[in-house]
Amino acid sequence: MEACETLEGAYSLVFLSEDKVIAVRDPFGFRPLVMGRRKNGAVVFASETCALDLIEATYEREVQAGEVLVVDHTGTQSLCLVSHPQPKQCIFEHIYFALPNSIVFGKSVYESRRKFGELLATVFPVDCDVVIAVPDSGVVAALGYAEKAGVPFQQGLIRGTTSSKIVRLIKEAGAKEVHMRIACPPIVASCYYGVDTPSSEELISNRMSVEEIREFIGSDSLAFLPLERLNMLMGTQAPNYCYACFSGNYPVQPHQLKLNLPHHAFLKNQEQVNVVSV
Repeated sequence: MEACETLEGAYSLVFLSEDKVIAVRDPFGFRPLVMGRRKNGAVVFASETCALDLIEATYEREVQAGEVLVVDHTGTQSLCLVSHPQPKQCIFEHIYFALPNSIVFGKSVYESRRKFGELLATVFPVDCDVVIAVPDSGVVAALGYAEKAGVPFQQGLIRGTTSSKIVRLIKEAGAKEVHMRIACPPIVASCYYGVDTPSSEELISNRMSVEEIREFIGSDSLAFLPLERLNMLMGTQAPNYCYACFSGNYPVQPHQLKLNLPHHAFLKNQEQVNVVSV
């Protein structure tokens, strides 16, 4: 308890001793941590609910922000680590990290991503013939975009590490136009809460405008999910999420801040939806 009270930032921890299992989540609840129970009564912890399914455990509840759970032969004891502030859960869990069949922060990841895609189709429509998802984490958003736009969804076989390569491969395959839609806002700031992102100077949306990025990757159009529309979509829960990578406003100020906010992010992990017009 004393050691955890001195920690700052994001952490979800599970300790195992000879007679106890102890689970701890940071006061802001940046990262998910859930508790489940197997048929034999054993208590288990995981970062995603889908992991519980693999061992036939039943989801019981989240470990709350700032909570310490101690499990031993007498049962489960809940302790409060510190009086916690307003939660700042990582929105990127719903955008990219978590598997779509998980429940994260009490919300279905599948439903979140589908709504992101639907919203993109509403805010940034395009006259297209087919929707393709790149990478796999973009499949659900692409399904939402395709359904809202009323066009077919095609499971893509394209693999690539850069958007420019993806655009080139699609055009070489015969597409007349490639329109890229990103199911999250531009990333303009580094994450200090467990995500290995470059310094802000290395993030493409930090250095370039949307039009400059479009020219750089060679697509016929490019659009990101606007941050204000993402907030509206999250509804009353919007203040409980961390958007630091989109805004540079950090709930816990980093000790060594590598931040140089521009007029404008890292595209590698944002390639959520490709809209291809043939």
